[in-house]
Amino acid sequence: MTKTNTQLFIVRLVLPMILTILFTSVKSKAFAKNSDITAVTRLYVAEGATGDGSSWTNAMGDLSTALNTALLDKAITEIWVKAGTYKPSGQPYNLNLGDARHNAFYLIDGVALLGGFAGNETNAFDRNLGMNPTILSGEIGAPGDADNCYHTVVYVNNAATASMGSFIIRDGNANGTGINTTISGVAVDASSGGGIVQYSSSAGIHTCTFTANKALLGGAIFLSGANTTPRITQCVIAGNTGVNGAGGIYNGINSTAYIRISTIAGNSSTGQGAGILNVQSAPSMEDIIVWGNNGPGLAGIADVNANPYLNASVVQGGHAGTNVLTVDPLLANLPDPDGPDDQWMTADDGLRPLPCSPVINKAYDIDFKPATDVTNGIRVFDTAMDMGAYELQSWRDGTSLGQNGDESFMSVPGGRGAVSRGIGFVVEDCRVIAKLEPVTIPGTTDNVRAKVMVAENVIATSGFHFVPRYYDIKSTLLQVYDVTTTLFYTQTEFDAFNAVAGDTKLPTSPTDAIGKANLLLFEYPSNSTDLPIMPEDGTQPKMIDPDDSKIIWNAKLSRWEVSFVSSLYSRFFVTNGQKFPLKLVDFTAKVEEHTTKLEWLTAEEVNTSYFEIHRSMDAHSWEVLSVRPPATGSGGHRYSATDDEPLAGLTYYRLKMIDLDGSFAFSRIITADYRFGFQARVFPNPASTRVEIEFANQPGTGSKAELVNLAGTVVWKGWVTGGKTSIEVGRLSKGIYLLRLQDAAGTKTRRVVIE
Repeated sequence: MTKTNTQLFIVRLVLPMILTILFTSVKSKAFAKNSDITAVTRLYVAEGATGDGSSWTNAMGDLSTALNTALLDKAITEIWVKAGTYKPSGQPYNLNLGDARHNAFYLIDGVALLGGFAGNETNAFDRNLGMNPTILSGEIGAPGDADNCYHTVVYVNNAATASMGSFIIRDGNANGTGINTTISGVAVDASSGGGIVQYSSSAGIHTCTFTANKALLGGAIFLSGANTTPRITQCVIAGNTGVNGAGGIYNGINSTAYIRISTIAGNSSTGQGAGILNVQSAPSMEDIIVWGNNGPGLAGIADVNANPYLNASVVQGGHAGTNVLTVDPLLANLPDPDGPDDQWMTADDGLRPLPCSPVINKAYDIDFKPATDVTNGIRVFDTAMDMGAYELQSWRDGTSLGQNGDESFMSVPGGRGAVSRGIGFVVEDCRVIAKLEPVTIPGTTDNVRAKVMVAENVIATSGFHFVPRYYDIKSTLLQVYDVTTTLFYTQTEFDAFNAVAGDTKLPTSPTDAIGKANLLLFEYPSNSTDLPIMPEDGTQPKMIDPDDSKIIWNAKLSRWEVSFVSSLYSRFFVTNGQKFPLKLVDFTAKVEEHTTKLEWLTAEEVNTSYFEIHRSMDAHSWEVLSVRPPATGSGGHRYSATDDEPLAGLTYYRLKMIDLDGSFAFSRIITADYRFGFQARVFPNPASTRVEIEFANQPGTGSKAELVNLAGTVVWKGWVTGGKTSIEVGRLSKGIYLLRLQDAAGTKTRRVVIE
């Protein structure tokens, strides 16, 4: 399939100029903002009005009358139509064709027919198509379509200067087999083109919806004849029927239509080409979606002795062309094309693409891009325009998180500079890796790779624990600019981290504000190894503390979304920032004769300095043994220490593991049951006013007690009677004292701190 370079050049050169004139605030006094509005160049139409069309407050009430007025007055270049439903009261070009079923609206050379107005605008840019539906309906008679107009709109034997935009064209029923009428010297078949019929004419049709139209051929649109080169741009053609073929568009003999960024879906036919049927024609089609049309054979696009040009499109059943996709375009709800609100051209329309649709950012990039899509949303939301009439109004997202090793490459036009709307890195099966909001630098392109890795377990290295899911984002640009990055995690991953990473928890639930405050990211240079070890050059990782309001639980997709600003594309790891001196494999206490032996085994030591051994009778008040074993500085080492004067009874032990920088962590608590000697409880410790002494396993009658300061001076002494006594310490100097307890079983010493 070929297309002459000359023809494509003309189409692409002329089309932007025409569409710019038509749909971008035409540079005439009629379209100039804040200009005087005169009836000489523009007519106003509002359903039910009774005026002469000179202003919104004096609008005409009948669109057919307005068309007849413009047909006679060549000074009129525009007709603005307020939201409402309009039915043709007259026949094309003010002719008398007999049967009322020949009634139709018509297009006029040099006149732009525009809908979508609320009725108070002074500039065409101010209209909102979805909020102000303007309907051209062929249902002029009784309920049902038996007596509907053959064609809702007609354009015959005219030049390329007529245009229409922002209408819903519906309810035409071209079932007039064998019926022809003559318009401008052309025989118009009443069985073709229920929505619009064009013979030897080239109107521009922009941002319109064709629905509920019927015909034997071309339910929505019928084109035929030499010099029929209409520009059909950003239109929705859905729910139309062509009995013998072309429920959507019929490109007939010698026609050369240009069809672009349009969606042709859900049309039906008992013949071929339910979406588009090309017969002895040469249409140019770009950036279109042809999907979900119902009919035999090639229900998407069918050709009969035709020479079409197709580029950058999704076609049901496939079609020859360039960059043509045959995969599901993932439209929101094909069976409900106008969405839950039953109103076309609104944000809930079922023909809009979902975030994982293959049509996102895939439209052919030419000079002209409409400012808005068919719903009045931003037309180019992301890095490029989307195929079809609808532009996704959000960044590309996934319904699930990336798996280990998933990576995605994207070229980001403009590089990094003023913030764009965000780029989602999505892989097959709609798995999202990351989102970036880069900045734009004119004349640059940033080729970015985003990769996700998921370790089997929580990562413990470089003195920290890290969530097992981590990311690597690389760029080809050497410049460093701020980039807003969003990374994704599961609650299960946070729970696994919290189980092993100390008492500083990451979020335990969507409402855990403290957990959000604890969440930190470490940014490592992207040329480092997979796991977050220190680079050989000694460069320290950058710690990022995200704004807590940017740590969001997405309940719909059951995931955490963490957004932050970074000055570098790097590797990113989530942690709580709580450094651990080492990984403790085992810790035991065993009574051996009159001592307690403690042993522990480490698996990994990073910058560990030494160990303290703490003991307690109640696991609340702890004392530190004098022994302080130094760390060896490597993992896999077994340590031991001895409590030479263990406490009688059940004793609790723990390790305090101190790092070189003074940070520390405690081990789990273990016990040893020492049954030699007596058991005495000394509390509170530390004390400020009074120290209580209790003997747990004997009355203590005749037991001697002394309190000695570190200089060896006895500051208090007495006898314990009845198994307990108390010492007033409020007048003693603050510091460390030794309490000696002596009876027939021997002497025990306890350290007491007075505050």
